[in-house]
Amino acid sequence: MKIFVVESSNPIEVINGKAEHKCIETIGKLFDHQVLSFPIKSKYELEDTINYISTVDQSYDSKKNILNHYVYI
Repeated sequence: MKIFVVESSNPIEVINGKAEHKCIETIGKLFDHQVLSFPIKSKYELEDTINYISTVDQSYDSKKNILNHYVYI
């Protein structure tokens, strides 16, 4: 499975190491999933990131006829 993590943490959470993406990445990789995180700081970055993730289609996963993607926001 491919997991895309889109997270908007405030600076205090990041400084204190409480951003969720690290935990999700670690757990996903333990289950042999591919994980990619995107830190988001603005509405425009969110729109760009969602547009970027939406370019993934079935041609990238030729072994299966289904999309096996999960987006965590």
